[in-house]
Amino acid sequence: MTTMQDIAGKANVSRAAVSAVLNGNSQIRVSSKKREEILAIARQMNYRPNLLARSLVSRNTRTIGIYLCAPTDMFYAEMLTAFQRELKARNYAGHFVFWENLADVQYAYDMGRGQRVDGIITCHGDASMLPAGVPAVIFGTKQSEVDSFFFDWDEIYRRYMEYLTSLGHRKIAFLGDEKTRGYQAVAIKKAGEKSGISVMTVPCKSIRRMSLPAANELLSLPLSERPTAVVGCNDVAALTFINAALSRHIRVPEDISVIGFDNIEESLYSAVPLTTAGLDLKKVSEDLFDRLFARMAQPDMPVTATAMVPELVERASCMPLYDD
Repeated sequence: MTTMQDIAGKANVSRAAVSAVLNGNSQIRVSSKKREEILAIARQMNYRPNLLARSLVSRNTRTIGIYLCAPTDMFYAEMLTAFQRELKARNYAGHFVFWENLADVQYAYDMGRGQRVDGIITCHGDASMLPAGVPAVIFGTKQSEVDSFFFDWDEIYRRYMEYLTSLGHRKIAFLGDEKTRGYQAVAIKKAGEKSGISVMTVPCKSIRRMSLPAANELLSLPLSERPTAVVGCNDVAALTFINAALSRHIRVPEDISVIGFDNIEESLYSAVPLTTAGLDLKKVSEDLFDRLFARMAQPDMPVTATAMVPELVERASCMPLYDD
């Protein structure tokens, strides 16, 4: 393994100068020419920092635990890419732990405890499962004792209802599992009630192979009972519904309007570009890491909870309802 001393010998400088360049220490002055030379030699010699040795000295692992739903959910697949960029920019490694269903969450957290990390970013809302003493940020649900970024579903679905009713829709269905997406189901029913609408809920998982049965169940209803607009718990459920409808020669949006949530890349390039709402994942990732690193630096700072209300992105999957 190449060491800093090896690089120092080839560059004819002290080990301290090499350390200053590779670790971004501005207290030791190194000329720009010599800095470039040191970096070039480090690349040529395939230098890799010894993170274990560094952690023993500093008591920091330079590793962040990332505990998320499995990337079979396309939203989390895209989020992981943004997280990886953020880790690279901050010169940190990631320890990734995933789960496919709620039954696996405890196992995932148990596996995570076997790895020392400086902080954790997770999308699981039970803060009691987090290891004691490790700074953390929870994404997705509001917390009182841990920093969090949460979706304001009441406001999100108020906007959805306002949009759909402005198009004339009064028969609206929600595709979502009340066990895992219960907070969404409650919020959209509440929004519907305020608009004088009883929203139909069809249990639906948020991954493609498990959302198709729900789509077919809804599409099999008699025309008189079928909703004129469908809200998917996420884009995958909405896109699966669109594909199922088109396979039955049911037109979207002429026969039925559809809205998703997450604004994954696939939603823009589907057969019918999907109306949806989603976050700027680059910005959200920066905010999550900024909050975590602030917590790591100041463990006693006040806990914050930041609401997220993505803007609606209108595409081709919704249209005004016209009476025949």
